[in-house]
Amino acid sequence: MITSRRTPRAPRRLPVGTLTLVFTDIEGSTRLELAIGTDRYAALLDRHRTLLRAAWASGDGVEVVTEGDSFFVVFERPTAAVGAAVEGQRALAAEPWPADAPIRVRIGIHTGEVSQGEMGYVGTAINRAARIAASGHGGQVLLSAATRSLVGDALPDGVDIRDLGAHRLRDLPQPERLFQLVVGGLPSEFPPLRGQVGDSLPVQLTSFVGRESELAEAERLLATSRLLTLVGPGGTGKTRLAIALASRAADMFPDGVVFVPLAPIDDAMLVPATIARALSLADTGAKPAIEAVIEHIGDQRLLLVVDNFEQVLSAAPVIAEILRRTPNTTVLLTSRAVLHVSGEQEYEVPGLPAPPDVDRLPATELARLPRPIRRSDPDAIGRFEAVRLFVARARSVRPDFELDAANASAVARITARLHGMPLPIELAAARVKLRAPGSILERLDDQLGLLASSARDLPERQRSIRGAIAWSVDLLAPPERTLLARLGAFVGGFDLADVVAVAGGDDLDGLAIEDALAALVDQSLVRHSAEMPGHFQLLEPIREYAVELLAAAGELETRRDRQAERFLALAEEAQPRLAGDDQATWLDRLDAERDNLRAAVGWAIERPLPATALRLGSALWRFWQKRGYLDEGGARLTTMLAAEWSRDDPALRAKALEALGGIRYWQGRLAEATGPYAEATATWRELGDRRELANALYNESYARGVEEPQSARPLLDEATAIYRELDDDVGLGNVLWAAGTNMLQGTDAPGSEPLFAEARERFRRAGDRTMEAWADHMLGAVYAVLGRPEEAARTFGAALDHFEAVGDVSGIALSLGDFALAARALGQPDSAARLDLMAQTLARSIGANLLDASVAAFPGVWYATKPEDLPPGRYDEIVAEIAGLSLDEMVAYARSLPGMAGRSRDRER
Repeated sequence: MITSRRTPRAPRRLPVGTLTLVFTDIEGSTRLELAIGTDRYAALLDRHRTLLRAAWASGDGVEVVTEGDSFFVVFERPTAAVGAAVEGQRALAAEPWPADAPIRVRIGIHTGEVSQGEMGYVGTAINRAARIAASGHGGQVLLSAATRSLVGDALPDGVDIRDLGAHRLRDLPQPERLFQLVVGGLPSEFPPLRGQVGDSLPVQLTSFVGRESELAEAERLLATSRLLTLVGPGGTGKTRLAIALASRAADMFPDGVVFVPLAPIDDAMLVPATIARALSLADTGAKPAIEAVIEHIGDQRLLLVVDNFEQVLSAAPVIAEILRRTPNTTVLLTSRAVLHVSGEQEYEVPGLPAPPDVDRLPATELARLPRPIRRSDPDAIGRFEAVRLFVARARSVRPDFELDAANASAVARITARLHGMPLPIELAAARVKLRAPGSILERLDDQLGLLASSARDLPERQRSIRGAIAWSVDLLAPPERTLLARLGAFVGGFDLADVVAVAGGDDLDGLAIEDALAALVDQSLVRHSAEMPGHFQLLEPIREYAVELLAAAGELETRRDRQAERFLALAEEAQPRLAGDDQATWLDRLDAERDNLRAAVGWAIERPLPATALRLGSALWRFWQKRGYLDEGGARLTTMLAAEWSRDDPALRAKALEALGGIRYWQGRLAEATGPYAEATATWRELGDRRELANALYNESYARGVEEPQSARPLLDEATAIYRELDDDVGLGNVLWAAGTNMLQGTDAPGSEPLFAEARERFRRAGDRTMEAWADHMLGAVYAVLGRPEEAARTFGAALDHFEAVGDVSGIALSLGDFALAARALGQPDSAARLDLMAQTLARSIGANLLDASVAAFPGVWYATKPEDLPPGRYDEIVAEIAGLSLDEMVAYARSLPGMAGRSRDRER
């Protein structure tokens, strides 16, 4: 290969100042040399140099560098440079080159300031001239605007100038206006210029906010893939990301970036012609458009940015054919569905990072959030890209808009509920012109109606969320549209079995559902769940649209009935497992399905479905208690039990009454627990169910014993007799625990110790880890009262181990109160006060006020710190110090105190 041969400049001194710079090279020189061989190519290269050097000499040009097939020549007069270029092209055109080896030279001319450095010329004009030459084609002469203005009308005979407009060239920060010499008798029509950076990319009238991590990942994939498909539902910002990516990656494609908009077409047959038009190829009818495209691209290193492919998916073979026959082409494609062609790299465009929606978080997750996020601090919230986008777009309609303490919480919730999707966020932010963020948040339940834009320069499908979704739905086959509508019955995630149970029917069997669900995933209308592997979900605006479709089909009630039945089955499957070794797994499962469970309970009450409602209430109460949904559970159960239909089935009502009693117990409203428990006891006695009667007696005994300890004894004695009759080990453990509690309340701590110890052993043998932890809680209190604080701390630590491991936030709140008791017994009043206040703060945040009730019911055991217990001002200092601490910070503090137990999971089971 000889293409790197370098000829030094002549010894003549180089001129400096304002010069006209000429760069040339042979188009396709490497390919030509490989095709005809180095020896033949060397002879043609030398002849080409001879012809061009004669032309340079005619204009008194100074040859600076000759390297391989290129020249760098300078002229002191721009007219001389233009004349020499014309003479050179004419000489090359007149030369009888071999038919299989024509020599075609591209020439670029620019006038600018240069100076002499140690290694030769320096100056930005040199790079500009080189880029202008590189953008041309063989036989073409290009001029910069600077050279064109200096030449004026002083052109060689038979030469004219054509204005090619402004172009953004690689490495040049500003667009360059280019002109072409039209030389009589020589070719004057050429393909679009090469090496353009984004000149065909749509101009974005608003700033591109965030997406740095997505851009970096997409750029990495683009560097290793020839077909990168950005997929996502309408509104995720696929087009904007593609444009930003194409601009950033332009240096990878020296022959240019071409934008191909497919939104205006819906006929796959038109795709080749649309690509041809984007490449500025004239439709002569001489050959198919796909052939013209492939022939034109050839071996160019070109990036095609193909936008909105979802409505022409059957044209996927066109993209595959272009990639197969043009080895250096790369395609960056946006679509709501993948193409499923060989070599395709899919990148699912996520929503922008958004703050958590603190209104909808599980209590355990909420309690673990950092304080600034939990409090919606403007500085913390403003770091999320979704919030930054909202603020930027809000300022475009209200320049004085600022994220502050008054609106940060609403903005955080808006961006969270819109899943960080750019289009809905932009539409919501535009409403700031008329509404405060809090008002926008209130209306988000009707997202499809609220989120619309009046911008006339946007396509109809981008003016509203409804338009964007309808655009995708219109592309679906009938079974896919039917399934999408039925998925509106879910509120949250779902797996394939859920879909079959809720959406199946004569028109959609299991196999058809699988195919339709896969298609909806491909179309980005259904997404894989981030919370649960193997599960799927609808973004909220799409779900709302699906509900409309379902109602229009007359199936809303039927499918919601099935959804309630499906999640009742889940709740009842989980119920007996919420006390054992795998309870954390089941609690997490119910938490992940909390929105579906809420919807099922709400629908069962509204419809009504009496049996479903009552069974759901009784199955879920322990979940509501452990995960901090006490107020929600209490409200649901109260509504059910107030309805006349709750009396249709006495056994179901009795179960729901016990659930309500349990909720009231944990809320610290012990007097209100007595009524439900007593009614349940009477019902089971009437029904003759001995096991249920014993459990009811145990429950009622505790509620009554708080107010009047002696009244609990007959109930406990009767329950004990029944459990012995039934040989129920856990039941006996319960009554032993209740009896010990009754004795401790009566200040007989020594007498309660063996009862709690035996109860704990029974729970341990039975695998009831929840009641085992409860026995530790009570036994630790006994040790503290008996003056054995180290033993109390170890036992409380064992209870905390359990509550923390399973995410039982109510139990954790109780344990913090236990640690306060241990700290007080260990002579650490300041720490005890901190733990008291931590326990109260956490408990009240989730409605679990059992600790307050315990302070009242067990005088001399648990204690609530008062301001007068501490030095003046210290109480208020502690309140300020613990304000906003996360759950994990509270637990870590408790475990770190001197004399307190660390984790005690290694204790014998």
